[in-house]
Amino acid sequence: MDLKFKQLMEHIPDVLYELDREGRFTYISEGIRFMGYKAEDLEGKHFSVMIHPDDIERVDGYFVLPRFKGKETGDETAPKLFNERRSGDRMTKNLEVRIIPKNAQGSGEDCFYVEVHSAGVWDKAPNKDAKEYFGAVGIFRDITRRLRLEEHLKSTGKELMNLINEDPDGVVVIGEDRNVVFANKSAFAMFDKGYGDIVGKKLEYPFKPGEISEIEIKKKNGEVIVVESIVKSVLWEDKGSILVSLRDHTQSVKLREQLRQYTVTDELTGLYNRRGFLTLAEQQLKLFQRRGENICFIFMDLDGLKLINDEFGHMKGDLALLEVSSAIKRTFRESDILGRIGGDEFTVFASVAEGNNAIMLVNRIKTCMDILNVKKILPFKLSVSIGVTNIIATEIRTVQELLESADRKMYLEKRKKT
Repeated sequence: MDLKFKQLMEHIPDVLYELDREGRFTYISEGIRFMGYKAEDLEGKHFSVMIHPDDIERVDGYFVLPRFKGKETGDETAPKLFNERRSGDRMTKNLEVRIIPKNAQGSGEDCFYVEVHSAGVWDKAPNKDAKEYFGAVGIFRDITRRLRLEEHLKSTGKELMNLINEDPDGVVVIGEDRNVVFANKSAFAMFDKGYGDIVGKKLEYPFKPGEISEIEIKKKNGEVIVVESIVKSVLWEDKGSILVSLRDHTQSVKLREQLRQYTVTDELTGLYNRRGFLTLAEQQLKLFQRRGENICFIFMDLDGLKLINDEFGHMKGDLALLEVSSAIKRTFRESDILGRIGGDEFTVFASVAEGNNAIMLVNRIKTCMDILNVKKILPFKLSVSIGVTNIIATEIRTVQELLESADRKMYLEKRKKT
């Protein structure tokens, strides 16, 4: 995990975790300290050690999934799991679960209520074609105060107005006519509007009871924040109304994006890593074939990287890799898929009008290497061995076949140099 990612996590109240396929923590962020734990207290242990006993059979796939065996479930009826196996649109969202603090006495009142988002991690195992389940990643946040506030609001009404007004989460109540009947200070700040601009007016967002969503709010200074909205039906002054809880989610959205990039990009060069490259290439190959576009697959190997590392050190080796990746970025289009899939191995997946275009692009990369060597930016010469596989739209090939074909051609070129 890179340094920037770790630094971001230290300032985010949400807790990020990673589980192995057995449900044991392989990573948990420092946000867990607010529950009395240290990361080392939990790493290597099954996640159930901190879950309330009454919730384990509801959120652990070991207990839940056998009950659904042979049944078809839609998004609304599918189980929500702390150790989720599904990913993408079918991942677990908004799972409420109780976590026992480290020094709790066992009472339900001691528990923290958290909201969990989790997804399964699948990848190809070595020497196997099919993808395997490697575990789960997830994020959870403390919602204890929000739940207790909502409960109190239902039972005591106006007596808690002062408390609600000072709450850091935004609170908005919408009446039967869709006009706002109440908003607290935080809501005014989030919408960047005054009392008269909100209360008695309709908001532009179609809040519906039961929905949990993220909305973008543009402030007067142009800043855009992302706010999570949780909508529930309540009685307000004996009338059916809608309660909207708002929380600034901007940092969490940035975290999710960084997490997404972390799983599919190479930390050093910013190109796609092996997982990201193969995943996108498989998707694009099908798309290009449907469109009838010709494709080229380029495999490159930085010559002599081991000798560079041994003679000049790994920092200079990293600089050599960065120079090659920069040349690749300058040569190809943003729509092409560029990857570093091994220590000294680079790949490109691109759509071309004619086979000769690939040769032109290869020559451009080699020219970049020649210019770098003439300028003597590095204390050694840079060169790459390149293999190219062209296929026409009507030819059916897999990404793995293209990769192996371009790899073989690259090694033929490399052997000519020795």
